[in-house]
Amino acid sequence: TLFHTSSSTTQDLPRISLSVRTKMQLSGIALVLLIGGCNTATAFIETNSTSEFDSFEYVDPELKQVSDWDITERPSINSISGEGGDKGASIYYVDGRSGRPTVVHPYAESILPGNGLGNRLLWTVGTSHDEGHGPITDHRILSEAAVDGCKQWITDHQDGLGVNVEELFAPGMVRTSTHADGDIQLSLKRTFQGIEVVGSRVAVTIVAGNIVTVAVEQWGDIAMDFDVAPTITAEDALNVLSTHTGHALMAGEETCDSEVQILTLANDDTPMESSTSLRGTNFEPLEVIHGYKHKLTWRVCPKFDGQGDAQSFEGYVDARNKKIFEFKNTIDLFEAEGGVFPLSNDGKAGGVEQAEWPMSYMWVGSADADVGGNFDVTGTASLRGKHVNLVDRCGDASLSSSADGINWGTSGGTDCAIGRVNGQQVGGSGNTHASRTTYYHTTHIADIASKHLPNEVWLKRQLRANVNINDNCNAFWNGNSINFYTSGGGCANLGEISGVVAHEWGHGMDANGVAWGISKPSGEGIADLYAALYDGTSCIGRGGLSNICNLKGDRCKFSLGCDGVRDIDYMNHNSERPHTMSWARNNCDDSVHCKGHVYSEAVWSLYKRELPAIGYDDLTALELTTYLLYKAADNVEFWYTENG
Repeated sequence: TLFHTSSSTTQDLPRISLSVRTKMQLSGIALVLLIGGCNTATAFIETNSTSEFDSFEYVDPELKQVSDWDITERPSINSISGEGGDKGASIYYVDGRSGRPTVVHPYAESILPGNGLGNRLLWTVGTSHDEGHGPITDHRILSEAAVDGCKQWITDHQDGLGVNVEELFAPGMVRTSTHADGDIQLSLKRTFQGIEVVGSRVAVTIVAGNIVTVAVEQWGDIAMDFDVAPTITAEDALNVLSTHTGHALMAGEETCDSEVQILTLANDDTPMESSTSLRGTNFEPLEVIHGYKHKLTWRVCPKFDGQGDAQSFEGYVDARNKKIFEFKNTIDLFEAEGGVFPLSNDGKAGGVEQAEWPMSYMWVGSADADVGGNFDVTGTASLRGKHVNLVDRCGDASLSSSADGINWGTSGGTDCAIGRVNGQQVGGSGNTHASRTTYYHTTHIADIASKHLPNEVWLKRQLRANVNINDNCNAFWNGNSINFYTSGGGCANLGEISGVVAHEWGHGMDANGVAWGISKPSGEGIADLYAALYDGTSCIGRGGLSNICNLKGDRCKFSLGCDGVRDIDYMNHNSERPHTMSWARNNCDDSVHCKGHVYSEAVWSLYKRELPAIGYDDLTALELTTYLLYKAADNVEFWYTENG
């Protein structure tokens, strides 16, 4: 074992307590932000459907309704307890669809050594530390210990939680993130007989060695005789979608590996008593619930003749009767030095190209530049580095070092205008405004994130960025890269605008966090927040459009002139009222960009209103909000429930 219990009294230890007193509308992990504690592709701008494929998109009502559940606060009781223990949940919440606890805040439950309330665990000899002296700092050891500790804790409490630990901790179904301050987040996907149960998981947050939050999401009973053997093949499922669209498949060019998965659906057919589905629980059940049901499906990602670059399709097809549960386009149509647009290319303050900004971490010959763009070898560079592989549709970029280093220059114009030094073009046809600006901002926001999440695997990988794509009025994340269109159609070149770059990068951060995949019910809010806190402005993508932004009739104030796609400060809209969950239910329909305002406005208000109200200056409030956002968002699957 890595640790053991010490004989210290609790009076000798610093105490960390956690309490929640309001009815919960956000999910448990999202709530950590407010109290201090499978990729989907997305786009920047929500456009009208123009593709012939759009009319074939479909979501089965039972799948669409599965996330529309109430989360209800229950009183403080000792319903979640281990064998012979008297520790209880100080507060917990119940999933109104299944009747199970969905968010639990355990009281003084220690699973790793730390200075949390009542924590008397110490690291054991043999872990490269003397007994009781100094913490373990190797994040791999911490992650392994956290997984082992969580497995034991969930095993001890599975009856109270209404889960089966044998359906957790399968290989490849566990993600952990160890933060710089030692806090740990875990996301545990559910499997049944070795098959992933889509939408069902357990998420855990550990602070100071104690479990402070456990979230159980969309966990319903699966009958032990549930048949996991498909009666159709993946090829059959692909052909079903080909018939559905009327377009031929491009064989062998699928964009994901076909996989059998169990889909979690809303069971609104036959109400049942909650007590019939809960094992060993002793809390007061809800009177009547409908629960969940499950279907065996094929997840397939076909590619069709005639589809465009900004289309990446995914489908779920019943693995027995070929029923389509979902078919959708996952792209939801939006001193190496050089010239960079700080915020925008609109010519206003922060919208004029600045010369000789450092190209951090750029690869030069056999060496890497440092954060200031400095390097100590001679060689040739392209717009590639530790964080970014920049691909420009205008052409290639390459520049050799000289006695003055590497200077990619500046230029007038837009799109394929080439950078100049002393009036001469340099660096090739791929040395454009969008290349330099996208490289700079992607590198810097990734560097900021790495400081908050130093062990995040995705942040250690190089991200591909495609700029000057021959289209206009959008940018998108496709699951592997960020992509930006040229100017035209009333829109600027979106690769030249820092907020758009940060927003699309934010989708990648969201998709590759501990929780797997784009967060729900909208990942647009978190992408907007990453961009807003990076730029320090609530106007997302300033200068991107030719019109003042408009949120479902609640226009942005003309006097403030936000010509980006959204403004996440509600005071900058004509109504001057927060766009709440009830407002979203009545106005947003299926618009994910609209739904994102519910929580993006709340977090922006934390920065601009709540923290200043208790004495924080603007810079400190920005730093604190950014810190909380990166820590909390990493393990969020549901920011709020649409029926909450």
